[in-house]
Amino acid sequence: MKNFIIGICTFLGLLFLSSLAVRNEPQPNVAAETTAAANVPPAPAQPFTQAPLSAAELKVKRQAIVKWMQEYLWDNGYEMKIEVQGTTLHLTYALAGDAFAYQFGKHFMPGAATTLRSAGFTKVVLHGYDSYWAWSLKAIGN
Repeated sequence: MKNFIIGICTFLGLLFLSSLAVRNEPQPNVAAETTAAANVPPAPAQPFTQAPLSAAELKVKRQAIVKWMQEYLWDNGYEMKIEVQGTTLHLTYALAGDAFAYQFGKHFMPGAATTLRSAGFTKVVLHGYDSYWAWSLKAIGN
């Protein structure tokens, strides 16, 4: 169980970093090239600011996370189902009980909250056989 949680946390961190790298590829600075050609020092660089993701981009990011998580779980023999309903991530695991939910909340949620929030998720719900547990991402990892 602990390796499973560590694996998901690691992946979510890498996914978040890779999404930043793709969105923030350096663009050619035509103004700097023109001024350098004229022997004029270039203007100071503007501070980096990341534009917020659009609703469509967030939806694509949420779907990519869910697809990877589902495949990862099945590849590692976990009989879990993952779904998205709006901005809520639903995980169904028939064997989940209070102990599993406790470990999930203690080990997975703090590490994954920032990445899940960056994809537009606001809530995670773990469904067991006859119980469920929910975590608000607004209250975790801030």
